Amino acid sequence: MPMSPEELKQAIVEPAKQVDLEIEPELVKEILADVADAPGYLPLLQYTLTRLWEESTDNCLRLNTYVKLGGVMGTLHQRATEVYELFSEQEQAAVKHIFLALTQLGEGTEDTRRRVLKPNLVNQRYSEELIDTVVQKLANEKLVVTTEMVSKGGEAKRVAVVDVAHEALIRHWSLLRSWISENRDGMRIARKIEAAAEEWTREGKPEEIAFLLQGAKLSNAEDYLSKDIYRGQLNSNAQEFIKVSQKVRERILNEEKQRQQEEKQRQQKRLEESEGKRQAEVKARQLAEKNQKQLRIWLTLVIVVGVFATIFGLQSRKQAINSELLAKATNIKSSLSVKPTPKELIQAIEVTAEIKNSQKSLQAKVIYLEPKVINEVNSSLLTALDKVRERNRLQGHTDIVTDNLFAIWAKSDISDQYRKRTLAM
Repeated sequence: MPMSPEELKQAIVEPAKQVDLEIEPELVKEILADVADAPGYLPLLQYTLTRLWEESTDNCLRLNTYVKLGGVMGTLHQRATEVYELFSEQEQAAVKHIFLALTQLGEGTEDTRRRVLKPNLVNQRYSEELIDTVVQKLANEKLVVTTEMVSKGGEAKRVAVVDVAHEALIRHWSLLRSWISENRDGMRIARKIEAAAEEWTREGKPEEIAFLLQGAKLSNAEDYLSKDIYRGQLNSNAQEFIKVSQKVRERILNEEKQRQQEEKQRQQKRLEESEGKRQAEVKARQLAEKNQKQLRIWLTLVIVVGVFATIFGLQSRKQAINSELLAKATNIKSSLSVKPTPKELIQAIEVTAEIKNSQKSLQAKVIYLEPKVINEVNSSLLTALDKVRERNRLQGHTDIVTDNLFAIWAKSDISDQYRKRTLAM
C-alpha cells in the first residue's frame, strides 16, 4: 500500500536526523513532489538521497545540489549511464537486449515496464551464462529486480522473473529511449512472434498449420531474422516456433508439389489414353473402311462371277434347248413318209405347237431360239403339209389374200372332222 505524504516525509527526514544530517525544507518539498507518482519510489528515493550526501560539502543536503543533479529522475539517469559504462562491450549489448525486453511498447500510450522470464532472455546471441552475469550486476546496482515464480506444467519448478526497478528508467533514461526508438518496429514484430510462440507452447507445440506462422506472418518473421541487427534476438522458444513453421510450410509445399505432379501424371495418362483411344478408333475406322472396300470388291466379284455364271448358264441352257428342239424338228421332218398318214400329220402339228409354246415360255426367261431352229421347226411343218395328198383350198374369196388366221380346235374334234373330210378353212 503506498505511503501517505506525511509518512514519505518522515522516511526522508528521520534517517537524516539519526546521522546528524540536515535537510533543507525546500528540498523535502521538491523531493515529495517528484516521487509522489513514481512507482517503486523508495529505492529511487534512497538512491537520490545517497547521491545528495555524496555531493554535499557539509552536513546539509541542499536544494541547489538536487537541482544540479537533475532531481530524482536526473540522478536515476546519471546512475544508469554510469553503471552501463562499467560493463564490457559484450555485456553492454546484453544490457541493451535486457532493457528492451523489459519494455512494454505503448500503443498510443507511454511505454511501460514488462516482466520477463529470465530463460526467455537467452537466445543464440546471448548465452545463459552472459544473461545471468549481467542480470545479477544490474540487480546489485538496483536497476532491475528479480523474483521467482513457480512455472506451470507437469513438473513444477521455480523460474526467475526479471523486471526494471524503476519505471522511470523507461521514461527518462535517454540511452534506453534511443534504443527503443531505433528498435520499435523490430520489437513489435518480435513480440508478436514470441506471443504466438507462447500460445503454441501452451497448446503442446503441435505441428499443425493452424497453430503456426504462415503466409505474410511467416515471411515477416523470416525478414526479421534476415537482418543482422535482429539476428539471434528472439528467444529460443520463438526461434523453434519459426523453424517448425518453416518445416511444416516446406512439407505442405512438397505435398502440393507432389499432388500437382501426380495430377499432371494423371492428366498425361488421360491424354495418352484418349490419344490411344483416338488412334484405336482411327485404326478401327480404317479397318472397317478397308473391310467395307474389300467387301465391295468381293461383292462386285461375286456379282460379276454370278452374272457371268448366269450368262454362261443361260447360254448353256439356250444351246441345250436349241439342240433339243432342233433335234425334234429334224426328227419330225425326217420321220414323215412320202405320203404321211393323218396320225403322222397330227404328231407333226402337235410337236410344232409344243415347240412354239416352248419358244414363248423361253422368251419370258430371256432365252431365245436360234433362227436355224425356228426355220427348221417351220420347215418341218411345211414339209408335213406339203406331203398331204389333197391340197387345201380357199373358196368363196375372189380378192387378194393379205393375211390368214388358223383356229385350232381340240385334238379330238380335229381328228374326227379330219376323218370325216369335213374340216373347213
